Formats: sequence, C-alpha cells, structure tokens
Amino acid sequence: SFSVGLLNCINKFKKKKFNKNKLALQAIRLERDILKENVGFQDQIFASFGGFSKISILDKNKILVKNFKNNKYIKKIENNLFLVFTGIKRRADTIEKKKIRRINKNLKFLHEINNIAKQANINLIKELNPNFIGKLLHKTWQLKKKLQNQVSNTKIDKLYDKGLKSGATGGKLLGAGSGGFILFYVPKTNQPVFKKNFSKMIIDFKFTKQGSKILEIK
Repeated sequence: SFSVGLLNCINKFKKKKFNKNKLALQAIRLERDILKENVGFQDQIFASFGGFSKISILDKNKILVKNFKNNKYIKKIENNLFLVFTGIKRRADTIEKKKIRRINKNLKFLHEINNIAKQANINLIKELNPNFIGKLLHKTWQLKKKLQNQVSNTKIDKLYDKGLKSGATGGKLLGAGSGGFILFYVPKTNQPVFKKNFSKMIIDFKFTKQGSKILEIK
C-alpha cells in the first residue's frame, strides 16, 4: 500500500498519465525488481484498484481485475469478518524467502490453495450463503502452515484455537505468516461471544470501493 501510494504521488507530481493497472505494475516492479523484495503481486494490485475483486494474473505484465458489484451481498460478508492483531510484528521478506526455497516441495499445497480460491469465486458468483467462507479459510490456513514451519507459532496457534472456540468457523493468518493479523469468519449468531473474548484485539476495517487516491489540500 505504501509503495502504491508513493508512486501515485510521484506520477501526479510529474504529471505522468497512468491508470490503476499501470500503477499496480509499477509498484510490483519497484518492490520485486528494484528493491529485490520477496513479495507477491496481489497486494499491490488490490492497493491500486481497491474493491472486492477477483484478480487474474495472466503474466507478469498483464493483470485482470473483476469487481463483485452486489453491495448488499458484500456487506453481508463484511459484517461476518473480524480482523484480530496477533501482537507480533515481523518482516514478510524473511518468511517469503524461505517459502520460495521450498517452492518445488510446496507445489501440491499451492495448487490446493489455488483450487480453494477458484471454489470461493464460484460460490461468490452464485451469491451462496457466505458461511462457506469460514470453512474455506480454515482449509487454506491448514495448507498455508505446511508451506514453511515458521508461518505459524505457538502464540498464533493458541489465538486461532481461541477464535474457533469463541464461535469462528474458520480463519487464516494474512500475509507471509509468523505474525500480523488473523482474519476470522464468525456467523452472526456467534458474534457476541467472539467480540467479548477478543474485545481488545479486534481491528475495525471495511471493504473499500476504490484504491489509492491522492488527497489534495488547497
């Protein structure tokens, strides 16, 4: 998000013509090719485009972003998602580097995670009851932990188990792993208990319809 915001400002300052697609690709090149960071593609794309979307990365220079436009359905999903801070800060690059070294061993798990994303997309298009999200998040988290043994740790495992016991039907650690935030899916009927048990750890968030924008003060 920082890279996208910075490049957005620089482009504006230099009066360069650009669109959301170009902005995302600029940020990806900055982080991967110039800074030599071990990072993915999707975060820069979401920061540039915004919205509740399906991202298709056709190749490293071509991306396709398709927004889901049913605001009521998206709001229903949003109301059942809870972001919990683990209290652990970490550098994503370190974890991702270790995953890359194991990529051949992890191909089976990565394909399974990709298939879960495809199933989620089908369910979202059909606008099924969003409770399926908890189960798919849980499956993804179990697979993600297999990518590298430092993706999770004792504290994170305890927090996740506490979330399930408090009414969440699933969740996953966001980002590289080893720290940061857990996203839980909690059906409405289970939310009072969950909110009580995680009252000081829940981070308020909402889906945005737009990506990076420049605020001009005149």
